[in-house]
Parts: sequence; C-alpha cells; structure tokens
Amino acid sequence: MNNEIAPLGTCTASSLHSDDMADLLMRLEGLSDNDLFSIDTLSKLWKDVRDDFCNVLGLDKQKHNVVFVPSGTDSESLISSVILEKDGSEKLDNVVVAPLEVGSGTELACGGRAFSEISPDGSSWEIGDSIIPSVSKKTSVHGIEVRSSSGSIPPMSQLENDIEKIMNNSILFNSSISVHIVAGSKTGVHAPSIGFIQKIEGMNYPKLHVLVDAAQGRFSRTGVLRSLDAGRIVTITGSKFFGAPPFCGAVIFPKSRYPEIRWKDDYGPLFNQMCFENHTPNQTYTARNGVLLRWMIAISNMKKYYSTDPKMRLKVLKWFEEDGVTAIKENKSLRYIEQQFFSPDEKNRLLATNKTIHTFQVSTNGRNLGMEELRIIHSRLINKNDMSGKSIGQPVLLSRSNEETGLRIALGSRIIVDTINNIVSRSSEASAREELFKLISETCSEISQLARDFDEN
Repeated sequence: MNNEIAPLGTCTASSLHSDDMADLLMRLEGLSDNDLFSIDTLSKLWKDVRDDFCNVLGLDKQKHNVVFVPSGTDSESLISSVILEKDGSEKLDNVVVAPLEVGSGTELACGGRAFSEISPDGSSWEIGDSIIPSVSKKTSVHGIEVRSSSGSIPPMSQLENDIEKIMNNSILFNSSISVHIVAGSKTGVHAPSIGFIQKIEGMNYPKLHVLVDAAQGRFSRTGVLRSLDAGRIVTITGSKFFGAPPFCGAVIFPKSRYPEIRWKDDYGPLFNQMCFENHTPNQTYTARNGVLLRWMIAISNMKKYYSTDPKMRLKVLKWFEEDGVTAIKENKSLRYIEQQFFSPDEKNRLLATNKTIHTFQVSTNGRNLGMEELRIIHSRLINKNDMSGKSIGQPVLLSRSNEETGLRIALGSRIIVDTINNIVSRSSEASAREELFKLISETCSEISQLARDFDEN
C-alpha cells in the first residue's frame, strides 16, 4: 500500500494504492466493527456495490443478474452448476480455451473441484477434491491449448476445429456444452474468433452456453452489453486492470437465458450468500466481508476511470500499445511475444480494444531464463526496504512441454487516470507520453540488468 511502486503488473495482482485505502475508509466512516457483522448493514453495503456496479457498466437489473465471487476461477464452479441445473443434463462438456493463459486452477474449478488447499470459507481441501459433487459427477473438462510446444500460436482454425469436434459429440449425446471465449488472456490472447462463435451459435443447439472470460478486466462496456444481449455469460474482475486487491470477481448472467440464479447450500465453501441477488441470509449467517471490501475499492477505481475523457483514455492506451512494443524490442535481452490472435479490426474482436499487456522472454548469453529465475527478477524489481520500484506481471508459462516462460508489463486504470490528470493539471501530451515511455523503458533496462546478474554471480 504505497504510491512509490509503479503498477505495471495489473495482469496478475495489483498493489493496493494508499488512495484506495483512503477511499475505503471514507466509505466505512461511521460504521463500528459490530456493524460489519450486521446482516442489515451488510445488505445495505452490498446493495450499494451492486447498484454502483450496474450503473458504471450500464447494466439493467431487470435484464442482468450479477453474482459477486471471490475470483474468476471460483466463478467457473458456479457457472457449471447453473448450466447443469438449467438444462437438467446428466453431462456437461466444459471447453476451456487457453487453460495456461487464464489460470492454473480453471480446469479444476470448471469441474467443481478444489484448485487450492484452502477454500474462500477457510475450510481445507486436497487439490482436486470435489467441492460441489453435483458438478464434479457430471462435468468433463476439455482444455484447448492456444500455444504450440514452442510457445508460438498456431492458426486459429486448428483451435476452432478442436472445439467443433467436442461440440458435435455433445450434440450426439444430448449433453450440455460450455465454450469459453478468452477476451484477453494473461498474455493478451483473444480466442476463438467471433465469427466461429457466431457459427456455432447459429447451429441453435439449445444446450450450448457461451462464457466470455473477461477476467482481466480489459473490455469495452459496449462489448459486455453486446455479449449479454447475445445470451452469453460474462465474467469480469475488479482487480487486475481496475487495481483492486486480488480475489474480486463477478459473473453477469443475462436473465433472458438464465432467469434466476439461486443460492444453494452446496455453494457454502466457495461463495458468500450476500453476493447473490435477492437472497437474505438467516441470523446464523457468518459474515465474510473480504469480497465486499475489495469490490468497494474496485467500484471507486472504476468510477475514476470512466469519469475521465474517453478520447484521452484512448490516447494513453494507444501510447502504451505502440511504445511498449518499441521499448521491449529495443532491448536486446528481451524477445517480444507477438499476439498472433490480436486483430486491430474491432469487428473481429469481442471486448478488448487495445493491447494493454506486453509479454516477452528474457535471455542472457543466448539462453532464455526459466520460471525460477524470472520469479527472482519479478521480486527484485521492488525494493522492499523503502517499498519502491516496479510491480510487473508474474512469470507465465507459455508451453507445458518445454516450459518456455515469459514476463509481462501491463497497463492498468491507475496509470491511465494519473497520466490524464497530469495532462489536465500541468503536462503537455508530448511530455506525458515521454514519461510513460521512460517508465516502460527503464523497467526493461532493469530486467535486462537483473538477467545479466545471474551470469555474473
């Protein structure tokens, strides 16, 4: 919690800014510790969060049902449960696109299984244990890799053919099928294409469910509404791009397709009863307020972001998109990972409108650094004595087979808002752009020096 760490790591976890904490304390002013355990008080706070969330995204509570969840990964168990209950199916084929790019626990969570040894309610589990048996017994998870063994991305058609084969099998056996659209992965990948999704939706199979994974928070509000109007489920986060602490997710269901999302006792280990619309817990309810407090921070940051001039937001986004690539490619120790599935043509993409994540490999003396070395670099970029430095994205595995690994630099709402405010108050656009480029370039140089240190020591 500080002002001295540059938040370039908003593709993983965001550092809590001192302004965020100040905003939260202001929102809680006048409340006692006991109030935060009162069902009436908590219901009011959750209503405010839900109202603000819907207002800032342009949602209609008559048309959209929002469930707040600890994380995008946890949301997968809820979505599988909702689909199975709605269809009355004995089997769900859950197709996870780019599992390495969306979170290591996603495949387990899709099957209602534990991906962590501790669940959100504090109970202990073995990794892979069934948390929601009604989901685990009926769900088959199909991971569709987006990268080859070398870490490169093969043609989109290959991935889409694999999905279509699974769907045809689902139709043959009258099973439900959920297909994920990755609208901005950990490395900025978008897959599959909108054309392909429209094609399979055009087959009019009633048990097809499309899930838009926008958990990076890198989306346009128009894109979210269009997806919901098309009957798709959307998952987003208040952390990452919007800078709230980790474990701050939400699922938006279009009521036209999913008219009622009910609390079930099976959900207890994963979800908070207060996070479900129109559900009031009984007096034995034990308050779990982490998600609430994190979303209060997220809502504040979302309001700040969307209150800025949209034309200025686009300018800063474009600067980062262009200058980030330049800064990385100018550094001989870094190899930029091209985003082959990124289309500059808006109609071929779903939610994200700009490249706000830049992924690269790090090398020294002709060899690429591995996961453990990149973790050390990630840690050393922050001076823990005076809490200054650069927070960048945690290392990400690009391929299961050869363990190719990359680092990431990401743009979040905090830098965009601060840059725009600086322009409004004192800076010219040219100097503001130069300052942003300097930040990225200095970060690349520090990474390069830390890489050389491995060979010198």
